[in-house]
Amino acid sequence: MRPTMDREKESISVEEDRPNNNNGLDTLGLPKPGTPERLVAERKLVRKLDSRLLPTVVVIYIMNYIDISNTQH
Repeated sequence: MRPTMDREKESISVEEDRPNNNNGLDTLGLPKPGTPERLVAERKLVRKLDSRLLPTVVVIYIMNYIDISNTQH
């Protein structure tokens, strides 16, 4: 019976040692919506996505233009 009680105490102490998530972050570790930190994080994300996607879109657009111009001649 004693080992069971020790296990219960260990699980209780582990839960007590967990940090409290009331430090201004949501469950994903991002700042809460509407805060200036969240707006900065969103802008960084949009710039990162733009820098990765736009070059590919430009290349596809140029290839489409070349293809159309080749079929017209």
